[in-house]
Amino acid sequence: MDPASRPAAAPSRRPGHARQWEDNAGLDPLWAILTREGGAWTEAEFFATGEEEITRLFAFMGAGGFAPRGPVPFLDFGCGVGRGTLPLAARLGPGVGVDVAERMVALARGYAASRARGVRFVVNRTTDLSALGPARFDFIYSHLVLHHLTPRDQLGYLDALLGALAPGGTAALQTIEPAGRWRPPPLRELVPTRARRLIRRAVAALRGIPPPPARPVVAMHALAEDRVLAAVAVRGCRILAAPYSNSAEPDHRGRVEFFEREEATRRAGATPFLARFYFVRRPAGRQTPAMNSPTAGSE
Repeated sequence: MDPASRPAAAPSRRPGHARQWEDNAGLDPLWAILTREGGAWTEAEFFATGEEEITRLFAFMGAGGFAPRGPVPFLDFGCGVGRGTLPLAARLGPGVGVDVAERMVALARGYAASRARGVRFVVNRTTDLSALGPARFDFIYSHLVLHHLTPRDQLGYLDALLGALAPGGTAALQTIEPAGRWRPPPLRELVPTRARRLIRRAVAALRGIPPPPARPVVAMHALAEDRVLAAVAVRGCRILAAPYSNSAEPDHRGRVEFFEREEATRRAGATPFLARFYFVRRPAGRQTPAMNSPTAGSE
């Protein structure tokens, strides 16, 4: 595509999900990052899921012949408190974790102080990666992150992430896509989160009982395959593999699995989403185009 014909990129702004994740970090950051049945995580249990997840990820990439070998600079996008960042650092060396929530980044720095050296955690407050400057990375990872953003923000971040990929580098980026079925949303999802909390508190007050504890809010937004492929193509990258995964299943606890669409559909049942990983590579010697994707400003 001729750069002169590209529509202007959407202006960078504070994403709508930033406040939500600051709130989640104040309620139960570990559960908000990785929901599970059975209540809150212990610190040891939680970080063990990150180690298992990255072990499984590297086994899949190794079988495909595209696992990165350290030391190489890496980026963990949507790092939270460092659940995946720390085991990545153990394999690849110094890297960067970036998150929109200041509280999450503060916790990540605290956890990393006793677990990993050479990892830098950065707060990125806009819908691009301007906080990282001109840095380029040989491996970029994002799991359980993009599907919490609106399609517009997902496309903006996809463009920025692929733009930060070094020549010859690989990205592992997970999204969710429609499963080809539709079901009406639960009635509670039609009421804003803060309104639901106020209603629960009012009902508890009328009954003379303690209000229920607030739980983190985790939104889900699908992004169709063709929009992902377009974003990859615009940045001059290519897809190495695009398996489905169990990332949208409840209570997977970091035990990430990869399979074909038929198996994904069978396992999804009535769920309207299918989770998918895109393993993407920038060809060696190919420079990153300076402009943003024309899809980045579309909803």
